[in-house]
Amino acid sequence: MQNSTMRMSERDKRRDESEDPVGDLVGQFGRWQATCCVLMSLIRMPSAWVQLSALFLSPVADFHCADNDVNSTGTYLNFRKTNETCFRINGDSCTAWSFDKSTFTETIVTQWNLVCDREYLTAFTQTCVMAGILVGNIVFGVLADRYGRKSPLMWALLLQTVLSLASTFVPWLYVFIGLRFLLAVATGGTMVTSFVLCMETVSGKWRTIASILYQVPFGIGVGVMALVSYYYRDWRDYNFIITLLCGLYIFFWWFIPESPRWLLAVGKTEEAIKVLLQAADTNNRSESDKKAILAMKIKYQSREFDRKKTPATTLFTHKSLRGITFCVLTIWFLSGLCFFGLNQYQGRLGGSLFVNVALSGLLGGVPGPLASLLIVQKFGRKRTIVLSLACAGIAAILIAIVPVGVYTNDWPRRLLLVVSVTGMSISYPAVYLYSGELFPTVVRNVGIGSASMMARIGAMLSPIFLWTVKWGDWIPILLLGVFILLSAFIVVPLPETKDRYLPDTIQEMEKDILMRKEEEQMNNSYTAVPATGKI
Repeated sequence: MQNSTMRMSERDKRRDESEDPVGDLVGQFGRWQATCCVLMSLIRMPSAWVQLSALFLSPVADFHCADNDVNSTGTYLNFRKTNETCFRINGDSCTAWSFDKSTFTETIVTQWNLVCDREYLTAFTQTCVMAGILVGNIVFGVLADRYGRKSPLMWALLLQTVLSLASTFVPWLYVFIGLRFLLAVATGGTMVTSFVLCMETVSGKWRTIASILYQVPFGIGVGVMALVSYYYRDWRDYNFIITLLCGLYIFFWWFIPESPRWLLAVGKTEEAIKVLLQAADTNNRSESDKKAILAMKIKYQSREFDRKKTPATTLFTHKSLRGITFCVLTIWFLSGLCFFGLNQYQGRLGGSLFVNVALSGLLGGVPGPLASLLIVQKFGRKRTIVLSLACAGIAAILIAIVPVGVYTNDWPRRLLLVVSVTGMSISYPAVYLYSGELFPTVVRNVGIGSASMMARIGAMLSPIFLWTVKWGDWIPILLLGVFILLSAFIVVPLPETKDRYLPDTIQEMEKDILMRKEEEQMNNSYTAVPATGKI
């Protein structure tokens, strides 16, 4: 009994040491947090415009070899055969092409004749964009952990606008591709930094709500992109309007704060106190809370020196972080691979491109995070991810089992694919939230940046699975299903983070791990009572 009391006393002491200064002194959620979270989530919209830009910059269009035109009217002949699209009638290579411009008046395909032996440049451009997102995630993750969240974020937003504008007017293809790569680097920086800043301003149950709802504007951004493209059918006009919308984010400098958690974690206590006092005023906190904020300088003074520098390599060298890092990076890699793989497996939809894209964003990008929010709050992060991934994986495997062409319109396979994509849509926001809570503040940004980088690598590799369809229609979807289930199993050994404080340092994370073990031992000791009732 005495040992149990001592353990409880030590556990309470550790909780006091790792108390949450943001939540305790300025409130878990108020007008200050709401403003920051809304602004950070809106930054997800440009990330949709950049990552999915190929939908409207380089859409598929019919074309034929203009050298074979014999009619003086120049009427579009709608030829799709190889010998009438890439070669002249005499067998020589074609030197000029005529495009169907009934939907788009100009695209990068028609601008620079990206067809036939130059067709690969369209895919190469999109690959460069995904590679840029990957580089931006990791580079700005490191910068944000060293120089704070706000400054790198604002530099990334400024570069995003400038590079997007430059790519609108550039007359050379290879310069355009280079600018799109750099644009994606900046966009990757905004993605990882804005999410971490959003998560570090809220506390308690609101951390779950804000972090998941942060994903919703991505789907809205897809809808906006489709709307802009519908009215502006020339790719330069479309890109210019998107650039103007990106430029509005530069004004965020006057409305977003630096992360007080980061300031405290690296020993910048005086700056953290200024931010927290502004937050307390905005949230109408009491005078006692403001005095407590001013008293933080003495409390955190002894912790400043140890917190100033934590190298990114700590993710892989520290024994308590190594296992978590491996699991998180693997989960993100498989999530990116399987999510984009499933979407590509759906094939091309008929009908209007604008309607299809808008519906996929508004109906696919919005309900998923909302459902994830409800499930995460009830069952926790870990169980939500495991169950949603299990459903997605099983549904994908069943698609490979159900025979093709037996049922009308293959409705069982289509239904199973919807279930699988929905499961992935539910798990993805939860994985985002869960990963940020597993890493301590001093390495959180570089941890999320590295994880997002792995997701980009997975997304870049996802087309490889479509190539296996030549050996059997069931092979790519079976492989994706197996990988989805594998990612669910990897989550199992990780700890639950629901209702836990965000650790600032690695030492606090280790204390929390030890506290969990002691709680489990105490719970086991309470239940392990002999049948006779005697101890």
